[in-house]
Amino acid sequence: MIQYFDITRKKKSDDFVDKNINLNTKKSRNFLVYYVIVFILVIVLIFSLFKLIFHSNNSGSSDQSSTNNTKTTQPKVAAATNSTEANINLPNPTKIDSNTTESNFSSNSNDLSKTKIIIKILNGSGKSNIASQTQDVLEKAGFSVSETGTAKSVYNKSIIYYAADKEESAKLVADSLKDYEISLEYDNDIVGEFDLLVVIGKK
Repeated sequence: MIQYFDITRKKKSDDFVDKNINLNTKKSRNFLVYYVIVFILVIVLIFSLFKLIFHSNNSGSSDQSSTNNTKTTQPKVAAATNSTEANINLPNPTKIDSNTTESNFSSNSNDLSKTKIIIKILNGSGKSNIASQTQDVLEKAGFSVSETGTAKSVYNKSIIYYAADKEESAKLVADSLKDYEISLEYDNDIVGEFDLLVVIGKK
């Protein structure tokens, strides 16, 4: 009987110990789950706080840049309004046409370049007084003719021979002689000491 009671006591005690172990393991598991959940929540809170701080810093810098831009633009507007007020208060001066001044300047520069061109005219048309008539036309256009003469042969067309770097001058002379069909040819030997040699041929 004594042995029987001892065995039953041992069984009860063993069962109690097993129950306690099971309870402890369950509690430990529950604590682990609880800690894991708390840890995840803390990480989420830290991440959200960091995101909010970063967003607020960016918004603050953008607001500062916008305020700086407005500050820089304000004095410009004020300066513009001051200038308009000054223009309104000033009396109106006599208006000068910029186009006429530019055209006068260009015409004066063309006249100066025309007078510097050394021109010789030869009559190659076979008619009389053609060289002198051409001289009159060019001088009225602003050129100065250095010499006139008669060509040794008759030309079927009018030709302007030009020296080196004088092609633009030849074009100016050709534009003034609109009654003739003129071709331009480069020839230093024929031109000689002149810039241009104008040979008037048949029309």
